[in-house]
Amino acid sequence: MKSISFFLATFCLTTALLSCNGNKSATKTSETTASETATTATSEPGIHFEEEKGWTDILAMAKKANKPVLVDIYASWCGPCKLLKKETFTNEAAGKFFNENFISTSFDGEKGDGITLAEQFKIQGYPTLIIVNPDGGFISQSVGFIPAENLIAFGKDALSKWKH
Repeated sequence: MKSISFFLATFCLTTALLSCNGNKSATKTSETTASETATTATSEPGIHFEEEKGWTDILAMAKKANKPVLVDIYASWCGPCKLLKKETFTNEAAGKFFNENFISTSFDGEKGDGITLAEQFKIQGYPTLIIVNPDGGFISQSVGFIPAENLIAFGKDALSKWKH
């Protein structure tokens, strides 16, 4: 009986951590600070996110650079979002690929421009990664935690769709 209870508890916890579906009460954690939400200093390995900029400014940067945009839409209470930022976005290979090929940005889906983007792209859960062209047109989307090698494959697929 103990092993069944342990299995069920482990299964429930794993499911909750791997897919935030907008139910704050199931995965409520402490608020993150801006420094925890993304890698921003250019001296650090990993993906460099444009922070402190609005959606319009991000699209202007993308047009000027002629690059698509990687958009991370997260929630401050979401465990998989924090894991994505800690494990995947700090990966050196992911950083090299995305920093060369994309403008990357991150928005809290429950605040400011993040609310508008979450509604526009019909976000069903957190984290959601969206790739758009420099005009803001949808290219591709991924929901949930994704390891670095899968993120790179996601980015390569989006680039090939954008260039064709």
